[in-house]
Amino acid sequence: MNRCEKEDSMPDPSRYLTIHQKRVAAIQTPEKYSSEWKSIAEALPKLVRNDGFHYLQSKIPDTIRRNLTGVKSLAKALRAAAKAEGGLLSKPSDNARARALLLKTLAHLYFFDQGGGRKLWILSTPSALRAHPIEYRASGDAAVDQLLELKTEIYSDE
Repeated sequence: MNRCEKEDSMPDPSRYLTIHQKRVAAIQTPEKYSSEWKSIAEALPKLVRNDGFHYLQSKIPDTIRRNLTGVKSLAKALRAAAKAEGGLLSKPSDNARARALLLKTLAHLYFFDQGGGRKLWILSTPSALRAHPIEYRASGDAAVDQLLELKTEIYSDE
């Protein structure tokens, strides 16, 4: 295989950069989140940065998972956290759904290790997904709720 063929077979990193930029944009301001999630909302820009996830904020995903422990409905909890519930007369905006989907993504993010200047994050999204959660922000509420309820991750603890 010549060099050109090898380069053509490599995945295009721009897709992942675009997805990450959508995550950064989904953060918005702390006022867009419920008061119970204020400390997390204030820390999100420190974790989800243009240059990737910052390892010094590795406890944020753990805190999100703790906040979701024992809830009856992940979708309701994540929507409430992101002020994305909607009402009888109003639907949540794409931006509100993006905030809920960002929290969902971060609930499946794990800081694994660092060494030699490298930091290893594992994003273990639900195995039923065929795209990154943030890519569903313009989907209907029923589809978003179904995604928010998914629990079984691609990778196990092992």
